[in-house]
Amino acid sequence: MTFVRKHYLVKKRLQFRIALVVLGATVVSSILAGAAVYWASWVAFGHKLGMVYPAGRLIEAMRQVYAILFAYILLISPLIITLSILFSHRIAGPLIRIERTLDEIGRGNFDVHINLRKHDELKDIAETINEMAASLKKRTGNPV
Repeated sequence: MTFVRKHYLVKKRLQFRIALVVLGATVVSSILAGAAVYWASWVAFGHKLGMVYPAGRLIEAMRQVYAILFAYILLISPLIITLSILFSHRIAGPLIRIERTLDEIGRGNFDVHINLRKHDELKDIAETINEMAASLKKRTGNPV
């Protein structure tokens, strides 16, 4: 049985936290890379260009480079958030199925089985739970 995604935000808090962590890591790494480029540019070109251009023009050119880098970070952020949510759905969707199945097992229903989609994560855990349910069913005297 194949499941079709109807909603991508199924465990909103978890998915937004994942998206924010990914976005934060991307922004921090972009700022660090930008700072490294900015510093390297000053070291490599500052002395040489300082003799040709007035310091004010050189500083303004470097500020423009920094502003462009910041604009790119802002433009790419929605894409990063969207991709993070789409990926986190591969984790959040199975978590919901796993929670429901474990609740059923806790109530004594050992006839449950977790079916995950082709690209979902947590397949190993789902298979372990399926095996556990089958084992519990055998132990209680109800053959599979």
